[in-house]
Amino acid sequence: MIVWVWDAQGPGRGSAGVTGGNEKRARKLARESLLSTGASEVLVEQALTALDAATLVYGYVRTGHGWRGRRTPAGRVTWHRFAGTVRERTASHA
Repeated sequence: MIVWVWDAQGPGRGSAGVTGGNEKRARKLARESLLSTGASEVLVEQALTALDAATLVYGYVRTGHGWRGRRTPAGRVTWHRFAGTVRERTASHA
């Protein structure tokens, strides 16, 4: 299953989230998170859910494709598309 994960980072509080919705919805939620936490940057990245065969823990395999959002001095968010390498991020489902 394809999901979108995001991580807001910066001098304010950080936050993270996952949505099974489309890219537009993920960017909207990430933007709201960025502006409400005071973070300066947010990464929104497409990921695949995966089961680690050794540990049987579900996680996300990031595809390396997504968006970087940065807060402007005027309080807006500018978006830039990126493409990189696949990175694995394990997150257990409690």
